[in-house]
Amino acid sequence: AGMSVAKLDKLKQAVKLVCFFDNDLAGDTASSKVQEYVGEHTVVKKVIYPPEVQKKQDANDLQPDLLKKLLQQHLHIL
Repeated sequence: AGMSVAKLDKLKQAVKLVCFFDNDLAGDTASSKVQEYVGEHTVVKKVIYPPEVQKKQDANDLQPDLLKKLLQQHLHIL
């Protein structure tokens, strides 16, 4: 499913985004498109799936503990 222009416009307001798209070419393309759309004023970080996660496996296929670990690498909670 694609992202609407309205959703992308909301992303432009962010200072930092963490992209957690599918673990395939479409996910890589989506992350690149987000970075291109929001421009240089927004830091875009992409969640990198570990090597043991097979291509075509997505976030909903992962165990909660691994999801938490992958997201914690990008989130700094005070």
